[in-house]
Amino acid sequence: MRGQLFSRRLEPVAGVPDVPLDEVAGIGAAKAEALEIVECLMAPAKFAGLGAKCPKGLLLTGPPGCGKTLLARAIASAASVPFISRSGADFNHRFAGVGSSMVKELFREARKFAPAVILIDEIDYIGRRRGEERGGGLETDRSAALTQLLAEMDGFNPIEGVVVIGTTNRPDILDKALLRPGRFDRRVTVPLPDLLGRVKILRKHAQRLPLEQHAGRSLTGPSAGPVAPVDWALWAKRTPGFSGADLAGLVNEAAMAAAREGARGVGDRHVQTAYSKALLGVPSGRHPSRAEMNLTAAHEAGHAVVNEAMRAALGLEGQAGFRTVAHISIVPAGDTGGVTQFASPDEGRQLPESRRVLLAQLAVSMGGRAAEELLQGRREGATMGASSDFEHATRLATQMVERGGLSSTVGPRALTATGASPPSQELRRKVDAEVDKLLRDALAAARTALEQNRELHAAVAEALLEKETLDGEAFKNLVQRHSVKPVAL
Repeated sequence: MRGQLFSRRLEPVAGVPDVPLDEVAGIGAAKAEALEIVECLMAPAKFAGLGAKCPKGLLLTGPPGCGKTLLARAIASAASVPFISRSGADFNHRFAGVGSSMVKELFREARKFAPAVILIDEIDYIGRRRGEERGGGLETDRSAALTQLLAEMDGFNPIEGVVVIGTTNRPDILDKALLRPGRFDRRVTVPLPDLLGRVKILRKHAQRLPLEQHAGRSLTGPSAGPVAPVDWALWAKRTPGFSGADLAGLVNEAAMAAAREGARGVGDRHVQTAYSKALLGVPSGRHPSRAEMNLTAAHEAGHAVVNEAMRAALGLEGQAGFRTVAHISIVPAGDTGGVTQFASPDEGRQLPESRRVLLAQLAVSMGGRAAEELLQGRREGATMGASSDFEHATRLATQMVERGGLSSTVGPRALTATGASPPSQELRRKVDAEVDKLLRDALAAARTALEQNRELHAAVAEALLEKETLDGEAFKNLVQRHSVKPVAL
C-alpha cells in the first residue's frame, strides 16, 4: 500500500526547460543572482579551483505570481541541465516515512542526472518551523521529511552540480535550520515587475493573439463599437502592482472579451473590459436610478479633477511625475458603482514619495466625498460611497505617521519597528490626532480644488452621464478646455 502511494506521487525527471532567461522580465537584481547560479552549474570546477564553494541552495522569495517558478526554470534552461520540479505539499503525507522516502528519491534522481536543478515549489509546506503544530501523523511525517531534506543538502558536494531552488512567499515561517550556511544560504527576493518588465510581459503574451492594428469596428453590425489598437506601453503604466501572472491573465481575459463580442482581433476596449473585471469584478447588470447615476458621476469626476489640481499644485515635476487619469467609469461592477483608474508616470520620472506628494494622494482619495458634498450639500451629501476611499486614505495617513516619520508631532520614528517598545497611550493619542488632522486637511484640500474648478468638474460629470465611460484622452481633452487651478499643499 505504502509503495503504491509512493510510486503514484513521484513524477519522472523533466527534461531541459525551454525558458530563455530574457523572458523573465522586470525582476532587477534577481536576474544577476540567477546568472551566477547558471555559471556554477555550467563550470563548477572554475569556482572550486579558486577555493570558492558554489551555493547548494537558492531561496526565491516574493509575492504570488511574480515569476519565482519561471526564474527557476529559466536557470535550468540557461545552464542546459535537467529540471526536477516538486511541490512542497508533495512531501506531506499522513503515513509516517513516506515524505522522507520521497526526499531521498528526489536527491537520488538529481545525482543520477547531475548537473541538475531541483525545484521545491512552496517550500514552506515542508520547511516551516518545527514544533509549532501539535501531533498527528501529517506533522510527524512533515518533520521527518524536513530532517531528511537537511541531511541530503548537507550530504552532497557542490562540485556534483546539483542546485536546490526553493520558492516561497512566506520566508518568515521557515525553519532556521533550513537557512543555515551550506543549505539555502543564497536568498533572493523576486519583485513584482517594474514598468519596462510589464511592457515586455504584456507584449510577450500578446504575441499569440490576433490584434487590431488599426481603428475599426469589431463586428459588421451597428451595435459593435470602434476597436482601437492596443497600446501595451500605456497598459503597463496602468498596472503597477500586477504580477506576471496577473498580466498574463489580463491578456487572456481580453482575448475572451473579444471572442464573446465576435471581434476579428483584440483591441483596446477588450483590454479595458478585462482590466475592469480584474479590479472590480463582473459588471453587475444593475440599473441605478438617475439620482444615483448623478451622484456616482460627481463622485468619480471629483477624484479625477482633484488629481488634475494636485498635478498642477506640484508644478512642472508634477505634470511629468504624478499619476494621470487613465479611465473613468460609472458602470456598476461587483459592489462598486463606479471607478477612476490612474496610470503611473514613465519609468525614471516618478516623483519621490515626499510629504507633498503623499498629501496630494490623500486629497485625491478624498475627491469623491468632496464632490458628493458639492452636489448635495455638506450635511446631506455624505454617503457610504466613499468608504473604500477612506480606508485607503487612512492606511496611507497612518503609514506617514507611524512609519515614515512625516509628522512633526510624533517625530522621526517608526512605531512598527521590530523590537520597538509598544507605544504609550499618550503617544498613541498623538498618532491618532495626527492621522485625523491629515485626513481632515486632505478633505479640505479636495473641497477647495473642486470649488476652484467647478466648471471642469461639471463638464466631466456631464460627459460621464452621457457616455458612462471616459478614457484618459477624452478626460485630457476636457481638461484642455478649462484652465486648471492648483491648490496649495
